[in-house]
Amino acid sequence: MGKYQSRKVAYKAKRSRLLGTVCCNCGVDAGDKIEYHHIVPLECGGKDILSNLAPICPECHSIISFGRKRKRPQNPGRKCKVKDEALLDSVFRRYVAGEIMEIEARQELGRPGSKIRDMVQFKEWCAKNNIELGKYAHFGRGGPQH
Repeated sequence: MGKYQSRKVAYKAKRSRLLGTVCCNCGVDAGDKIEYHHIVPLECGGKDILSNLAPICPECHSIISFGRKRKRPQNPGRKCKVKDEALLDSVFRRYVAGEIMEIEARQELGRPGSKIRDMVQFKEWCAKNNIELGKYAHFGRGGPQH
């Protein structure tokens, strides 16, 4: 293997390790078939760097690249990575009680970029526990304020 080829293999491994193999659109783990979509296309001045790439499955990538003429994924939208109901209940309960701030709650759930209030699981949890998510309800340190 030549010098150029070994660098290319190392870059692909790093890209896969840092960006993952889960489609950012439909949540399917595409494994080795994952593709990386340029957020800002190269022809529009985008760079071929990690911060301009998004992991995406081949099916979603064809829809993005070629429009809606192609087959749509069966389950569009990102799926929640957290499946542990006990963890969700514990984190949401402490967040609503004001024992932890939003950033701490997001870290515990492994969702650093998601707002807790926007999570479907949080909305369902609030409905199940009769907690009102009004426009002026604030959570985190200090507890709920209505």
